[in-house]
Amino acid sequence: MKPKTLRLVLVLLMGAISVGTAACGNADGTTGAKPLAVVDGSVMTVSDWKQAVAATDLVQGVHLSTTPAAERREVKELASEWAVEAYALRHHWITASRARREANLFINENLIVGYGGKNKADEALARSHLTWADVREFMTRQMELDAAFARIAQKVRPISSEAVFAYYQKHVALFRTPAQDQVRTMVVPSRTLAQDVVSQLQHGASWTALARHDARGSLMDDGYHWVYTGPASGLLPHVYEVMDRLKPGHEALVHTSQGWEILEVSALRPPTIEPYGAVKAQLQAALMQQREDMQFQAFSKTIADQSVHLYR
Repeated sequence: MKPKTLRLVLVLLMGAISVGTAACGNADGTTGAKPLAVVDGSVMTVSDWKQAVAATDLVQGVHLSTTPAAERREVKELASEWAVEAYALRHHWITASRARREANLFINENLIVGYGGKNKADEALARSHLTWADVREFMTRQMELDAAFARIAQKVRPISSEAVFAYYQKHVALFRTPAQDQVRTMVVPSRTLAQDVVSQLQHGASWTALARHDARGSLMDDGYHWVYTGPASGLLPHVYEVMDRLKPGHEALVHTSQGWEILEVSALRPPTIEPYGAVKAQLQAALMQQREDMQFQAFSKTIADQSVHLYR
């Protein structure tokens, strides 16, 4: 079980790397000590980068790419985050002691609890090749970064109701619920038996009686349930294509990995569009979040351009 997390900016920015490659360099330290960047006079090494991505996986359960392009992107983003954290401390947006307190609180109330206790958290830590000191350092930086995000977000102009409604009108397809079929199914082991069952149903036999007749090799059905039509159903194409062609009260059969599946549709629901009033608050929050993210990205780039030197 993965822990709940705060809105941690680092995790939103970084690419991914698998846990298996997140060890902190060779035993002699030569690989880990290799410099990747200088941020406000502090050297970022391979070990710093690998520690950050391993901790990201531990906290968020994010398994990231190991390609050279992903590594370059992650190093650039991590260096930018270091620069923002240093800026936040210099401008007293948060103190180092407060960041450490918040980090410890997060670890105790979210990380350890999320993993199901200290012992299981220790096991996860060992798999990630990290120490608790590594995690505390990582989380302290996260709290500094989160404080910077909160400060920048305060300056973002609120989004107007008019802008929210305009977005809704322009993207109304996003709020469309697909049509639905009310369907029930049973599965039998052979086509011959499936055809016999369909024939009996068409001549008035009881679906329930046939579905529960174990001697016929059928599986008990779970009753009617609503299923989206088309790809939104989550069914294989050859299954939903048959289902979607059925009219209420009609049956059809289709071959699946479980056997021959008999489908019966009893009702149809047309597609619907969620009314603006029902989605306004959620949409406004999402658009505001997007605006805050963009503002923070712009701020981070400005700070990084002033204080980050990358070696590659």
